[in-house]
Order: sequence, then structure tokens, then C-alpha cells
Amino acid sequence: MLRHARVIAQRGTLFAYDPEQTAAAMPHRDRAVAENIAWWQRHTGHRMLLSAHSGHVGCESAKPHRYPRLQGAFMRVALGRDCVNVGTTFGTGFVQRARSP
Repeated sequence: MLRHARVIAQRGTLFAYDPEQTAAAMPHRDRAVAENIAWWQRHTGHRMLLSAHSGHVGCESAKPHRYPRLQGAFMRVALGRDCVNVGTTFGTGFVQRARSP
């Protein structure tokens, strides 16, 4: 139950950022996701596969002015060498995502 409360607090903090504050909000988001992944792994002892945009799970940002530190960098600190990032790509098609209301 405590973990649920922490996730709610993390989400509330993210929503408190001004939409123009991407450079401040995204490290908070990516740090929170990495903390939750590390918690789950330590809590269960299981391996996991995370599917996410390479713009989040990478270790170095292609746009440091907007995304100064990525989820992959936070995960690497939390999980050390147990964290492995694997990039994938495809030749045709598209990715469809839900749009925010």
C-alpha cells in the first residue's frame, strides 16, 4: 500500500510542473519510473522487460536541453550492471499512442 501512495505522490508532483517546464519535469518522471522499476525488481527478485521509447530508456540524451537525464541513466545507477538496454527498430509501419485529453 505504501508503494501505491508513493506512486500517487510521484504522479502528483509531475502534474504540478508547468507544461513549459519539460527540462525540469522529465527528469522527475524518468527518475520516478526508474525508482519504481528498481523497487519492483528488489521486491520480487524477478527479472523484467520494460518496453519504452528510446528517448527515455537511453543513458545519454540526444536533447540535453529538454531531457537532461534519462530514465536509462537513473536505472543504471539503481540497478548497476544488472540493467541492460536493448534498442529495437523496424523498417515499415508506425507506432500509435494514446493522446492526452
